[in-house]
Amino acid sequence: MNKNNNGFTLIELLAVIVVLAVIMTIAGIAVLRQKKTANQSEVESIYNDIKTFGPDVYISEKTKLVDDKYYFDIDYLKENGYIKSDIKNPTGVKDTCDVYLLIDKNSNDNMFDAYVNCPGLEAVGKNPTGNYKKFE
Repeated sequence: MNKNNNGFTLIELLAVIVVLAVIMTIAGIAVLRQKKTANQSEVESIYNDIKTFGPDVYISEKTKLVDDKYYFDIDYLKENGYIKSDIKNPTGVKDTCDVYLLIDKNSNDNMFDAYVNCPGLEAVGKNPTGNYKKFE
């Protein structure tokens, strides 16, 4: 009697499954890394956008800026029409980002700066804590 061996052995099937699992793991890691890079780029874009408001804010509030260093929080930026709403975290987490516009009248190289801190991502800019006075 002639035995017909059509199909794969159990070992061959397991080997294919292991190879596919390794490929999927490598691809998954690459996708997650790319997503984090894209989210970090979004934070840097927000930072640059907030920073561009500096000259307008300085001109509109110049007479009230008696100290050298001030920070303007997101509430000020919303109330004065610079942004429309809170800045949402690009990671998809329901948290919002901490956003501040910084003005340092004594800075020779960069009078206007910003600070953006989104949970789960690296903060961008100078942290105003302790060095700046809140504008009110």
